[in-house]
Amino acid sequence: MLPATRLDEGMTLLERIREAIASTVWPDLPAGYRITLSGGLTDVRPGDMFMDVITRADRALYTAKNNGRNRICRYDLITPMLSTETAVGDQAVGA
Repeated sequence: MLPATRLDEGMTLLERIREAIASTVWPDLPAGYRITLSGGLTDVRPGDMFMDVITRADRALYTAKNNGRNRICRYDLITPMLSTETAVGDQAVGA
């Protein structure tokens, strides 16, 4: 949870974390292995229940995993046709 964080700010933060993890040398890993981060990001919308937010973040996470991993996906950018709601939340949520 990233309270009081706009989606673009959350995306920037998660990308920085993802890049830091991907570029870290992990000396104890077996040869050929690497550690990366995939994540899903969404906002909290008026009237959302907890599971609404988690479900959107989870869908974005699995989109990241299914599109090559080592990436962060925003729910509002992967499903523009599924929702006619306006993203007006002021909090970003990652999975």
